[in-house]
Amino acid sequence: MGKKTLDIAFLIVFLQAFIAVVNSQTIVIKGNVVNESDNKGIPNINVFFKNTRIGTVSDLNGKFTLNISNKYIDEYLHFTGVSFNEDSILIREIKFPVTIKLSPKTYVLSEIYVMPDSTLHTLLKKAYSKIPINYPDVPTMYEGFYRESAQNDE
Repeated sequence: MGKKTLDIAFLIVFLQAFIAVVNSQTIVIKGNVVNESDNKGIPNINVFFKNTRIGTVSDLNGKFTLNISNKYIDEYLHFTGVSFNEDSILIREIKFPVTIKLSPKTYVLSEIYVMPDSTLHTLLKKAYSKIPINYPDVPTMYEGFYRESAQNDE
């Protein structure tokens, strides 16, 4: 192999490495998720891309950081959490740092019963106290009859 062949091989390897580095660039998304009604940070909000395993959760102050590949630039980043309405934003449209305002979600429940922890104990005490009523100490006699029939087939 000549010097030119080695130079060309080195150039090809260098270009492949450069293309790999350019294609693997990451975007760092930093932001804050706040309650729309009082602008306080919301903890434990899921920040993710649908149908992928890429995501994070907001911290106690509502802040999050997510490193993603630039191939997700045209995808939506979703924000969900218990008792808040879902929201999403297109990555391309994000102005860093991003602030997401989530509105509280109200759940309408049907009638509920609240029972103290001692409910089972109370029920057992009531059942135990009714044993004498349900199972008296005196013998109980029942009247009945017995009938037997036989048929002679002769």
